[in-house]
Amino acid sequence: MGKPSGLGGKFPIILIMPLMALLIFITAFPLVYSTFLSLTDYNLAMEKFNFVGLSNFQRMVNDERFVNSIQVTFTFVAGSVTLEFIGGMILALLLNREFRARNIILSLILAPAFLAPVVVGYVWKYMASSEYGIINYLAGTVGLGGWLLLGPELALFTCILADVWQWSSFIMAILLAGLESLPRDFYEAAETDGASGWQQFRHLTFPLLKPMILVALIIRTIDSFKAFDVMYVLTAGGPGTVTEVATYYIYNVALGYGKIGYGMAMSWILLIIMTILGNVYLRILPTEKK
Repeated sequence: MGKPSGLGGKFPIILIMPLMALLIFITAFPLVYSTFLSLTDYNLAMEKFNFVGLSNFQRMVNDERFVNSIQVTFTFVAGSVTLEFIGGMILALLLNREFRARNIILSLILAPAFLAPVVVGYVWKYMASSEYGIINYLAGTVGLGGWLLLGPELALFTCILADVWQWSSFIMAILLAGLESLPRDFYEAAETDGASGWQQFRHLTFPLLKPMILVALIIRTIDSFKAFDVMYVLTAGGPGTVTEVATYYIYNVALGYGKIGYGMAMSWILLIIMTILGNVYLRILPTEKK
């Protein structure tokens, strides 16, 4: 069947133009509309709202609770992504070989990544309970019980552990796929030259895995910045504001207090921070020599 006359090579482009237009609209409209709202004093309790320019952004500087939520978010992201990367890399290296029951072990390790974050929050809420939690029970058998895992000192660390438990396997899966695609010739040559396992990892594995590492870190960093479900279920941002990450505070401001304009402004600051971090990763882990 020939192409319609007069269209030539433009026919495929014409076919996908409606879909492209729809995708652009779906992406662009929320961004434009949220930008507009961030410049207003829109409140759910008001029938009308006014244009206030950059007042919402100026207000954030003096909002101690927002500044605290950003600090909590950075602590959560740094702790969770670092531990997930280390754990994911170790698991990927251990599973990058053939042995009996490998597929079964791999499936079990990947299982937490398929759970909804809300479910993970409830699981860890019961596990970390100071009264009947399994963690304190097991620690008590060796005389180390009585930890207030959801108390002011350890609540954020518990949230980090819950995130690490769920998503380390995600990074492992990405890195394992990269390891399995690496050429074996390089390793055979390195072994012939007497290179140790650490030298092979440092000079071969890590450099060759940089593209996969970059993908894994960017995805998990962005996802960690958007973390909400686990805190909502596990600690509700508390005790106090110890685990109140930026997304949870924005949720409270926008939907709890009805301050949509201010909430949108804070959301844009969070988006800018994530964009900057993505560029930092690209500079720290370049995948090509310039």
